[in-house]
Amino acid sequence: MLIPRNDRANVDAFARSFSRERLTVLVVDADEALGQRVRARLREEARDQAEVVEARSLADGLMAVAEQKIDVILLELRLPDCRDLETAITMVRGARAIPVMVVVRRETRELCLESLRYGVFGMIEKDSIGARQLFPLFRWAIERHARCKPSEQRERENALRKVGLGAQLLPAARSRLKAAS
Repeated sequence: MLIPRNDRANVDAFARSFSRERLTVLVVDADEALGQRVRARLREEARDQAEVVEARSLADGLMAVAEQKIDVILLELRLPDCRDLETAITMVRGARAIPVMVVVRRETRELCLESLRYGVFGMIEKDSIGARQLFPLFRWAIERHARCKPSEQRERENALRKVGLGAQLLPAARSRLKAAS
């Protein structure tokens, strides 16, 4: 993840300050290998303080956000039911109060960078997930997201309104949300 230089020293401090709270990470990726790597890494770092919830499509991810307490979302931009920037925009809209971090692959790097303009909170290189310390990074993202100034939130909302993408949840997610209610 790209962390501003002045915040790198604070990542571990943020993680320690939350060490007693259980963390729930939603991993949205069509390939179950990513969820397995995240789960293994968090088990090693956080033992029983972290849980991984997996979704194989954007619609399933939006359902998980609606039905469960999710603390942070790790999102692949290329999913079976949605692709590229629209994936990020739709998830950010559906998970307003939850930090969304995108998974960066070589072919999606530019899309990931652009998604930051629409409320995505950070990026994690897919190839480095097994080697990185995820628990402190996720805790840092949660803390920073909670501290966002209202003016920053308004900026994101305005950017989302301007694009018009993701204005409605995916039809599959909408119908599942109605059925669940």
